[in-house]
Amino acid sequence: MDGNGKSLTVGKIQTPDGELTLQIPASVYIWNAAGAAQPFLSAQPITGILPETPIAEVLCAYEMGPVGATFNPSVNLMISYKVDKLPVGCQEDDLYIGWWDGTKWIKLQSAVDPVSDTVTAPISHFSIYGLLAPINPTSFSVQEIPPQQTRSDEQQLMESIVAEILPLYASDGSISRIDIDYRLPSPVTTLGLESITLVFEVIHDEKVIDTKYYSLSLSDDNGLLQYIPETDWGNGSYNFTVAVEQTAGFFDIATEAVEISIQPNNEISNGTVVRWNLLATLVGWSIALSIILIMVLLVRFKQLKNNR
Repeated sequence: MDGNGKSLTVGKIQTPDGELTLQIPASVYIWNAAGAAQPFLSAQPITGILPETPIAEVLCAYEMGPVGATFNPSVNLMISYKVDKLPVGCQEDDLYIGWWDGTKWIKLQSAVDPVSDTVTAPISHFSIYGLLAPINPTSFSVQEIPPQQTRSDEQQLMESIVAEILPLYASDGSISRIDIDYRLPSPVTTLGLESITLVFEVIHDEKVIDTKYYSLSLSDDNGLLQYIPETDWGNGSYNFTVAVEQTAGFFDIATEAVEISIQPNNEISNGTVVRWNLLATLVGWSIALSIILIMVLLVRFKQLKNNR
């Protein structure tokens, strides 16, 4: 290769196992992504989960590097196969080489050599390349598959939010405050959202009598909200609901039913207050009469003393 990246002679590059060969003719410019000469090339077999396609089985795949390397004109990529490893019903002539564009396999014009058990295709750039075998539709029985209901990403997010409703009672049996303890999902599962809205409702006699909205930042894992009734509630059954606002409406995440039975303070203490007031009045009158009696006795004592 000269300084401009041009191959001076015919050559080939082969993986150690001999399964992949890159045939490079003379006078091919081999450049990197920056348009400069690319002095080295690599090919790594992909041993993990291979990218899938519904119309073919991926027999093997290689990551060719460096990424961005180009060939002008094209070079030949040759991949070997073993006949006894082909899928049932697959013919050798059906094999082809494809490259992975990040979302799907792109089929390349390929030539199969059944003598050497190889498939060859021209390539002009490096990417992930694989050897594919078309799936034979006749090898599968056709049956009716019931539709599968899948939950949306938003629905799964809603279901990962947890809340608990904690009513706090006053001494007379009324509710003085309601705490809402919530726990949010980890930032990884928040679908890129920055905040969500929690909705708290108070329901009495099947009617919503109060609604509060709370905007929560998804940067926090958990927290505590407080709801304080702005009006006095009467006796009866009440339902509290916490929901998450979503695209299709609201998703309930917590409910709590309570029975309120208020005992007014005046019914409990009026009799005691009246008794204490009466006792205080009697004591006051007794003290006043005692003072008057003492004064009368003193005046009488002085009169008797003067008469002597």
